Amino acid sequence: MAKFLTTTGTASAIEEIIRKAKSQLVIVTPYLMLNKHVEQRLKDANKRKVQITLIYGKKELAQSQVQSLEQLQHLDMFFCENLHAKCYHNETTMVMSSMNLYEYSEKNNREMGVQFDFNEDKDLFQDACEEIESIKNASKGIKEKMFTPGIIAPHLGEKDFHLPLLHKMLAFEYPDVEFHLATSAIQAQFCEDVELFIDYRTKFGFKTKHQLESFKSELDKDNKYAERCFWNLKYMHLYLPLKHNVEVTEDEQVHIANYFIDFIRMAVRKLSLKN
Repeated sequence: MAKFLTTTGTASAIEEIIRKAKSQLVIVTPYLMLNKHVEQRLKDANKRKVQITLIYGKKELAQSQVQSLEQLQHLDMFFCENLHAKCYHNETTMVMSSMNLYEYSEKNNREMGVQFDFNEDKDLFQDACEEIESIKNASKGIKEKMFTPGIIAPHLGEKDFHLPLLHKMLAFEYPDVEFHLATSAIQAQFCEDVELFIDYRTKFGFKTKHQLESFKSELDKDNKYAERCFWNLKYMHLYLPLKHNVEVTEDEQVHIANYFIDFIRMAVRKLSLKN
């Protein structure tokens, strides 16, 4: 049965939703300014590997908030300019409220909300989730905005200007892996038997023939990359698409970095290098 919430009750219920999330946490709030307490709860959820979806609107985040949120590797962020809805839920509990996830709201405003449970109000819960998904689909994914492009060194040319941005993206996505950025290459040891090397291409090095053949058989099913992959006894090389004319611009930097990191995500998934 739905439960009515006052201002303090709403704030408490939202905190409990974050604290008790086991696999999923969704936050929809037009105005976003995290206090230290909520920020720590989100960090705790991230450590538990809870997948966090945050949809906010009205105005872009302050740089300090971006720097804090970019540490959460299990966070997906979306910006919806005309957002006015406020909703918070995990796997079992949802709160719809007038309260933003904004410190001022809790301290200064009279708010109210309604809390309901998935098991008791399944249809209502699912209808709300469908509407949130619709809002998300109409929103702009902004995670890539956390990684500021820029041609930051005069020695970088068309073969390596994407590396600083890609290095930051990899370190964010795989915090347990050490990525070493040299003058014109990124190197990493993903596991004991697989090495990664990136310059103007992405190269995986395998210690065992079984791993190489297994990955090759999986990749043969993926036409997006197969035609640009080349093999020898120990290594797999991925090159940029044919007829791709590289220009040293910030847009091109983002494009190349995303091309390589998408391939690396796929490789990690197929090789089961990361849980």
